[in-house]
Amino acid sequence: MIRLKQLMIEKLLEDPSLTNRLLELTNIKASSLESFIHTNKETLNLSTILRIIEELFPSLQHELMNEYILSLNPNKKLARFCLEYLNTTRQDDVLDQHLKILLNSKSSINREWATIYLLDRKQTTREFSNSEVISLLHNTRVHTLEMKLYSKMIAAYCHFEDHLLQEIYDAIHPLEPKLKKIKDPYIKESYTARFGLIMTPISLHFEHQNDLLRYSQMVFKCSGQKALKCMTHIQLGNSYLISHYDNALFHFKKALELSDHIREVQIKRSLNFLDNYWGKQPKHLNHESSAPKDIHEIAFFHIQQGEPLKAIAMLQTIKWEILSKSEKAFHLYFKGLALNDRNCLIESVRYFKEGDMMHYKNIPLIALRNMGEDETIIEALK
Repeated sequence: MIRLKQLMIEKLLEDPSLTNRLLELTNIKASSLESFIHTNKETLNLSTILRIIEELFPSLQHELMNEYILSLNPNKKLARFCLEYLNTTRQDDVLDQHLKILLNSKSSINREWATIYLLDRKQTTREFSNSEVISLLHNTRVHTLEMKLYSKMIAAYCHFEDHLLQEIYDAIHPLEPKLKKIKDPYIKESYTARFGLIMTPISLHFEHQNDLLRYSQMVFKCSGQKALKCMTHIQLGNSYLISHYDNALFHFKKALELSDHIREVQIKRSLNFLDNYWGKQPKHLNHESSAPKDIHEIAFFHIQQGEPLKAIAMLQTIKWEILSKSEKAFHLYFKGLALNDRNCLIESVRYFKEGDMMHYKNIPLIALRNMGEDETIIEALK
């Protein structure tokens, strides 16, 4: 017997009152719960199963779900819905196994889902380039509503890396009413959260604060999805970076609570910039790192401490040619502050624009205004 079901039997025998609690929590019939535990019938949807595990065995969710998913009938709908669970929770090894199984399913719908999720997987692992993935998506005919929507989201992820934000907006914005037509509650909620996560940074880019808050709520309202919520808190923190210290700090701390190791590094760098910008003591400076972003924050700290020569010495250790456009923009911003050089700040604005980081161009523009730059020039730079 699958471990999830065995543990449920033991738990309910140990405390019979749990049965009624689960029925109230999930709003299902006793017969459906009984059938789920004692047969191989798919009497519960994915959202309900996850709610039960969260209630009874919260620390074992991934372990129990991974085993349960690999036991599912590959020709039934629950098997394809579980692709989304494995993808968003980054259960990559099990996802790879499950994809192989579903690609050989007797169900044409399950094979279609597996084909699209496999493309997403290969883009994530860099086995395929962004252009290859977009081309394959364009040439792959899909028939289900869900895969039509998900294909466009995968293309959006590819375009993000190429900073094609207007293209993303044009392709993704019309999807919102179609999300409401998805029947399975888990897929509807998860795809709605994905949509919100895509639209949040686009709203930040175009400086549409009301839209940013609305789209972020689409993510926060979904159950679970720690990774998506973490990224959304990062975007909200960035939106308040230069306007409201406490709001930015709140969202970065929330993101930190939800983060994995990779995101943790990114968030700590954002916290360093936030503290430096507002003249506070940064708590996460990494003096051992040779990464340009970490060196930049140490240089910024020296600038705020009134030590411009130390800041310039730090900046000179970075090779210009290895920097991305966004890193060049920040590099020029810090150099401009240290040298009180308007030309560096103007160039910083240009690089922020070229890197499609329109919200961040305000950082050097504020510095130019504080330096006494002519307002006509500042307006022209916007």
